[in-house]
Amino acid sequence: MTLPDFDIEPYVGPLPLTFEMSSADVENILGPADYDRIMWSGHREEFRSFMNNYYALDDGKVEVVGFVPTPSLLFKGHRLFSIPDPIALLRQYDPDPYEDLGFTVFLKLGISITGFSETDSEGDKAITVFRKGAWDGVMGSPQIEKLPGDGTSDCAAPKPKSKPKPKKKK
Repeated sequence: MTLPDFDIEPYVGPLPLTFEMSSADVENILGPADYDRIMWSGHREEFRSFMNNYYALDDGKVEVVGFVPTPSLLFKGHRLFSIPDPIALLRQYDPDPYEDLGFTVFLKLGISITGFSETDSEGDKAITVFRKGAWDGVMGSPQIEKLPGDGTSDCAAPKPKSKPKPKKKK
């Protein structure tokens, strides 16, 4: 089977896949998954050599599609795993990403990305495409931070250090 190009359309899906598809719909396009499982959260997850799909609990439709390095993932005509700094590209369309546990999250685009800093290896790279609401439960968490920057990539930049609060005198 020839792998199709997956063209990211924010909050629609990595076309030809969409967030309106069931597992059977995805199988019609990509063939059967290599394997699948039910996660501890109850979500169904399917694995293929180049991607994994998570299905929503409420409607069983695609909720998140995760990609490992493949030349087939595109955004605005750019092959994200093939360009030197995809974070800089994505910041042109969402200049205010967030960071959570090593992922840069572009909420305006429905994309998260990891593994593209200078210290990461090729095997660390991953990009996920998610539907609206997929990050809602995490966005209030204390580890979520807006990334500093001027719209250029700062994926290797350290987080700003917070100063310790002075102790109150009794």
